[in-house]
Amino acid sequence: MSDEPGPIARELLIDAGIERALLGAMLYDPTFAEPIFEVTAPNHFGFAKHQIVAQAIQLVSRDDEVNGPNVGRKLKQMGKLEESGGSKFLLELELETPAAVLSGAISWAEQTRELWQKRALLNEARMLVATLETNSVEDAFAAVENTAQRVELYRPSPAIAIGEWADEMCNPVEEPPPIEWLLRDDMCEGNHGAIPLGRAALLSAGGGTGKTTMLCQLAVAVALGLPWCGFKVQTPGCVALCCGESDKQLMQIHLWRAYNSFGLSDEARRDAAHNIYTKPLMGQVVNVIGNGTRNDFQRMPFLTQFRQELTKVSERSKAGFALVVMDPLSRFAGPDVEKDNSAATSYVAAVETLCALPGTPTVINAHHSSKTSGQNGKSDARGVTGIQDGFRSNTSLTAFQFETLRGILMSNVKNNMAPHFGDRWLIQQTEKGLGGTLRLATEPEAAALGEAMVSQRGGKRAKKYDHVPTERPNLHDAIVLKLRDIGGSAKSRDWLFNTHLSGFRKADVWYAFDHLIESNEITIDRTGSARGCVRLVIQNGQSALPFEAPKVVPESFPEQGGNDV
Repeated sequence: MSDEPGPIARELLIDAGIERALLGAMLYDPTFAEPIFEVTAPNHFGFAKHQIVAQAIQLVSRDDEVNGPNVGRKLKQMGKLEESGGSKFLLELELETPAAVLSGAISWAEQTRELWQKRALLNEARMLVATLETNSVEDAFAAVENTAQRVELYRPSPAIAIGEWADEMCNPVEEPPPIEWLLRDDMCEGNHGAIPLGRAALLSAGGGTGKTTMLCQLAVAVALGLPWCGFKVQTPGCVALCCGESDKQLMQIHLWRAYNSFGLSDEARRDAAHNIYTKPLMGQVVNVIGNGTRNDFQRMPFLTQFRQELTKVSERSKAGFALVVMDPLSRFAGPDVEKDNSAATSYVAAVETLCALPGTPTVINAHHSSKTSGQNGKSDARGVTGIQDGFRSNTSLTAFQFETLRGILMSNVKNNMAPHFGDRWLIQQTEKGLGGTLRLATEPEAAALGEAMVSQRGGKRAKKYDHVPTERPNLHDAIVLKLRDIGGSAKSRDWLFNTHLSGFRKADVWYAFDHLIESNEITIDRTGSARGCVRLVIQNGQSALPFEAPKVVPESFPEQGGNDV
């Protein structure tokens, strides 16, 4: 391995240019030293000369300001000034690092660490092959196991953010800075915030409802600052539109229809296209997380590459990104995200790293609803509760056909940063050139669709518990209403079925119970003297402790929309 890397140096799994740029960045701007060494270490550099300089920079950063003279003195104290190339080499590193490339320094550190890991793993593989070929061990399986244990040592420990005292974080007597919003609700009094910047949000709907079409329209609206579906774009900016189910041709069609839906001029179309960064990903493997060797959920290389790509292209615009669209979740999530709450939480955390891109964008994931969402009357988010719980906002789309109108009911299922915005009806447009794009329904259209939906559901809107319908409710609501009437709990599912739910098939009742458990509307005691007891969450969660009871600190608190600010 060469100790004299030059501009054209080529070594296996070593990038001399990245290593020199990383060292130069720290000499050019001393504030980079600490965050860079949180990601990588001096021994991760491939060339011995670079390792020595990195070690000197790290030592200087602990006690003094990082600059050429201080690092040179440290190298002299270490007795390695000449070995590292001397002061001339330090000056070259500093001068060849332009300020324009400093924004990529952290990504260079990640790449340096990843290349070190690959070199280490390759070396372990070579040693294992040599050991097995020469028969130098009696137990080949033991040799493989020993190698696997050493390989685990190369796995980086996740960096844990260092906290700070609350009075250092902000002045406790001053009001915190206001939340920045991507969208504000233009249909309510006061135009309160609807979707914040710098947060991950979910858009859930059944297949064919128009998620991709709607998000392409949103991309155009954010790129130009245009009104969209009854919302005002508070923060226009660049958009990264990443479609896992679309190729280049499909994305062109979606965007063309979106331009048409706004009636844009040629100039406006060019302006919008200039601010939308497209990423057609049909047929590609783009998982953000996957299973590690210890049955944990590791972030995949695609996530790092994706962040680096978006960081690089954002340099074209000083404003950075306002919105990142990932459509759909199933293409970006790992295989267990919809089945395992731990995987779902890991996925949301990984997606949230994109909120730190230049511009602190909102990241919206499109997601499919479950097959049983029709029982609720509104679309939900398919999979485990960790998906719905992890995202700060969840908006659902539910399709409904009335005569010649195909309406889409847009509902705010969850919002931790603001009051829920009101339901609104959208109309799918079928005219030539519009291809299913959505527009806000007129008042007569919204009234007609609303009345038709209420009529079709037996005079009752879904999931409203403030009154008992005069007509027979559906099975889902029958269970919830009966539990509410009898105080919020029943001693067993069998007892509730036999005593209060006559007229329904038992198989259907059990299916409805499973869905209610999945949607966290009921719980069933699994242990203790009340084993099998069915409890209605909305009522049991509201019972207050008696004053004489000892103080209890719960492990967690239920999330309530609008209170997490």
